[in-house]
Amino acid sequence: PDDPPDGRPCVLFAAATFYGVANSQAAADALLAVRASEPPPELSDDDSAPADVRFVVKPFELWELLAEARRKAAEEAKQEGTAKGQSTEDQEEAEDEITAARRLGLAAVRSLSGRLRFDLADPCEWTLQATMQVDRPYEKALQTLEFRPGALPPLPEWIGANVISAGRWRWDFPLAMKGFGNLYDQANEPGPDGEGLFEDVLDGLRDDPEGVQVDLRRDLFEQLAPETLRISEAAAAVDDGEEAGPARHWLYVCGILDRKTIVEALARYYKGDDRVHHEKIGQHDVWTVEENASLFIEGESDSLVTVRGLALGDEHLLFSTDVHLLRAAIAAKADGEKLSADAAWARLIEWTAGQRSDATAFESLVRLDRVLEPSYGAAIAETDPPSADDEFEEESEERIPLAVRIWRSFLFGADEASDELPRSVAPDFELLRNALPKVALVLSQTDDGWLIEFGALGPQGTSF
Repeated sequence: PDDPPDGRPCVLFAAATFYGVANSQAAADALLAVRASEPPPELSDDDSAPADVRFVVKPFELWELLAEARRKAAEEAKQEGTAKGQSTEDQEEAEDEITAARRLGLAAVRSLSGRLRFDLADPCEWTLQATMQVDRPYEKALQTLEFRPGALPPLPEWIGANVISAGRWRWDFPLAMKGFGNLYDQANEPGPDGEGLFEDVLDGLRDDPEGVQVDLRRDLFEQLAPETLRISEAAAAVDDGEEAGPARHWLYVCGILDRKTIVEALARYYKGDDRVHHEKIGQHDVWTVEENASLFIEGESDSLVTVRGLALGDEHLLFSTDVHLLRAAIAAKADGEKLSADAAWARLIEWTAGQRSDATAFESLVRLDRVLEPSYGAAIAETDPPSADDEFEEESEERIPLAVRIWRSFLFGADEASDELPRSVAPDFELLRNALPKVALVLSQTDDGWLIEFGALGPQGTSF
């Protein structure tokens, strides 16, 4: 438009090898001029002059500023009688999300500052070192991030090279479950009325005279050791006329302190439950349910607690959203090439070891293209996908997942669905795949929060 509202993107440009969005023609011209010129020295193959970007952001304050800007734009559009701008429902939804984030304790994340470097001489071409400042002690949902420094569990040999992610850390499991409880409450009954729902469920399991009378806090959570491993793999494609299943399955492996206490508690918990199948596989007791059920929720469930397979061995407890993945872990058998035999993964594992310190508490390997592909597809789709909590609140169907919002903002400068979005100019994801490489992440505890170190390979182990 000739006179766009202040700050709104108004220029989009695309070609075979690049894409851009700007909030003024002058900005677009500047970007195009740089693109058309010779690369500056810091972006050349000169190893002595690596690219260097520094940043600082206060995420919660930025979120609130954006919400306020949208509210004002919507009011102006309403006064002018135009159809543009954010609807009242969208405004209320954005405000509800900020309120919910505060309720979950996320406002304690004060700032994120760091440095991004590109250097062909480094083991990882792209490296990011950042500091996250978080108010302590961690409260509510942030308790899930209360990782503890110490020896991390080794990556098992049975992990296949086709994994989407493999992470390992140490935490206080009972404390982490308190944090999880806040996420569970918000997913199942958003708002202040839902606070304490997870604790009520645990109390009911323990105290109901007609129930299982199992204290999961004491007999399960407190019997799990700090060392934890999590892997995720792509879910099998679904083509049965129904909505597709989750983009990926995950598996957790936790050390145990008292096997006898755990197995007795689980036996009582599942006694008489016709949905649950129990069997012995070697040293493991295994409990499983059908794909449309969960081991910790009665009936059908797509909530946060979608555990469909659980196995207890002599040293570990394993639980997963996928029975096949659980059985593969029990058998210690990878499908195809192993993770350790893949050259790119091996390079990242070596880089990760070099970043480790006494304060390190979390390490992860991630394949970015597989993680981001589902949200990219949703971002350019004609309609928005429902949120994960759509089973519990009808209006949640209007909520757009955060990753989808980020993609839309990057591609179109607007995160809501609209017939006006120029979807046709969005690059095909296959053109982006090689620019979304395998990466490694290392978190180390500091007095004020976390030191984050992030290393990324070029496509297929070469530079971008």
